[in-house]
Amino acid sequence: MKNDWVISVLLDLKEFARHNGLPRLADELDTARLVGLMEIEQAYDAGCIALNESLENQ
Repeated sequence: MKNDWVISVLLDLKEFARHNGLPRLADELDTARLVGLMEIEQAYDAGCIALNESLENQ
């Protein structure tokens, strides 16, 4: 996936926050990471559906 780099960045930021005494920020970054994963998955699924429909209409 072309957008999965952002998930890695969020995970790195979360770990930094956790190791530097910022537990609430770490929790929020984890939430952001989960939202990002869901949105990336939805976009991927939508792309697969669109591709399958276009192939069926050929």
